[in-house]
Amino acid sequence: MEIRVDPEPLREFEESLDPAREKARYPFKVLGYGEISTVIEIDHPALRDVAFKRIPGFPDPEAAERHGRLNDEYNRALRSLGIDTPEYGWVVVERSDGKAVLYLAQKLLPAETMGNRAIHTLGEEENRRLIVSVLRRLSRLWRHNVSGREPLLGIDAQISNWSIRNPETMDLYYLDTSTPLMRVRGEEQIDPDVFLKAAPPLIRWLLKTMFLQEVLDRYYDPHSVLVDLAANYIKEKRRDLIPRLVGWINEELQTNLADLEIKPLAVEEVYEYYKGDARIWSIYLSSRRFHRFITTRILRRRYDYLLPRKIERW
Repeated sequence: MEIRVDPEPLREFEESLDPAREKARYPFKVLGYGEISTVIEIDHPALRDVAFKRIPGFPDPEAAERHGRLNDEYNRALRSLGIDTPEYGWVVVERSDGKAVLYLAQKLLPAETMGNRAIHTLGEEENRRLIVSVLRRLSRLWRHNVSGREPLLGIDAQISNWSIRNPETMDLYYLDTSTPLMRVRGEEQIDPDVFLKAAPPLIRWLLKTMFLQEVLDRYYDPHSVLVDLAANYIKEKRRDLIPRLVGWINEELQTNLADLEIKPLAVEEVYEYYKGDARIWSIYLSSRRFHRFITTRILRRRYDYLLPRKIERW
């Protein structure tokens, strides 16, 4: 680990946190929402200049620590391939109610460097250079995978998961290491139950039997990763770029990435994928909001997840 965090203010923050009302002892700002984690910035002298990914749902501190160590391993694996990540660390907070929460720490980077912000300010040629830079980093991971070396690495390449370190050279950081996608002898190293705990109890079985494996598999398949990357531009309000984006990706696939023999993308495929994906995640989020209502208003219990108020997908 490279970032050392004082665990005491994090423990105080977690004990006081009301996720349903987004209130805590120390002021905080939500930087981004994920399916199982939320990225926050906490206003405390010992916690400044750090972005924290808060991941609840672990059965005990040992399970949370194991996920933290996998995060370390995933960072090291990516860096060994030339996919740079910011400074990182982690802290496990064991609450007075016995629940364990993992806080993954990452150096806080300027908001304007985030890929999903940058695509709105960059010109067309700069946007092309950005996507080419992403693709060339992804190619290092995919060449590692086809070499047969372990662990096999998956990646969520959405543009919001990249930060521009240097706009001149288009050097990048990869940010989303909180889901360490690694397989050894075909076995997923993360515990899939971490994903399922975030879902309402009544649909966990459905997710596990019908969707979970499919969702995990897509991050190991280069074509699926690229379709998801292109579709993310729709959510980020740059659907106008989709035809050119698909063209830039296919050009790279046919030239610098030709040895990987990845199937080219089609514009229609990107839109169809996004429609289906947006529908599934909208239903999922609605079910989580209903579960929060039942938990907090009817059962009068703590709901452990921070949820977005509204996600504009079009």
